[in-house]
Amino acid sequence: AAALDCPSITIALTGDGPVDPHTAVDNLRPAVDAAHRRGIRVLFHNDDMQRESAEILTAVIKQLGRDRTGTCPDFGNFATRSAAFALSQLRMLAPYASNLCHSKDGIADKGKFYADDFPASMKVMREAGFHGLYSLEFEGLDTPGDGVRKLLDLTEKYLA
Repeated sequence: AAALDCPSITIALTGDGPVDPHTAVDNLRPAVDAAHRRGIRVLFHNDDMQRESAEILTAVIKQLGRDRTGTCPDFGNFATRSAAFALSQLRMLAPYASNLCHSKDGIADKGKFYADDFPASMKVMREAGFHGLYSLEFEGLDTPGDGVRKLLDLTEKYLA
């Protein structure tokens, strides 16, 4: 990341079973320290409902330091549970977002599409003061070209 002048890296909390934030912090501290010495933030992504919920990620971030860590929030992740739950998770993560956010209108799982409340997600990010980049992440049932175009149009519409 330093050689490429990247402002951040993303680390996933993986493994079997639920994550204990204190254990994760103990394991991650050397990597976060090394990244910080190089001017790089470590971001965490809400990709796994059991291991990377907003509650777990914010606990890890608070212990490792907001100046060194943050989130790369992903719209609609956990919409398989409900759009309202996905939005509640985004609300918790948005204040810790620094330079990147995954913009999408929902998630496809096993041939079914679970919609995100896209306008509300954009509003959450705006209210949190997010001024970073939005990465378009297509996970729908449309063709990829149509899906990405739709996301681009939605993102541009709600950035205004």
